[in-house]
Amino acid sequence: VQAISQASNSNKEGGAAPTVIIDVRTEGEYNAGHIAGAVNASFLPPWSFGDRVKALLQGLPQETPLVLICLSAHRSIGALKWLQGQGWLNAHQLEGGMQAWRKKEMPEVK
Repeated sequence: VQAISQASNSNKEGGAAPTVIIDVRTEGEYNAGHIAGAVNASFLPPWSFGDRVKALLQGLPQETPLVLICLSAHRSIGALKWLQGQGWLNAHQLEGGMQAWRKKEMPEVK
């Protein structure tokens, strides 16, 4: 599983594609606080995740950097494996999830 830390969650210079942050928590968890710019595609239930995330990624090149986040980095593992199986090889998991994000007192939208 590819994981990135909060410190490395930035776009590369030189016109690289912007990173898409996908929050795979439930809508209620997302609405209670999320990373600015993140889009919500709940991983629960897992069998319908594909339909939700495909709609969000429609039209994007598969090289687009994706960062997946959940509460503790458990649901995002399943989402990451699904996306990589679909050819999204520049997908990563945010190390530690929102729990680690909040522990470091990083900003979030409520």
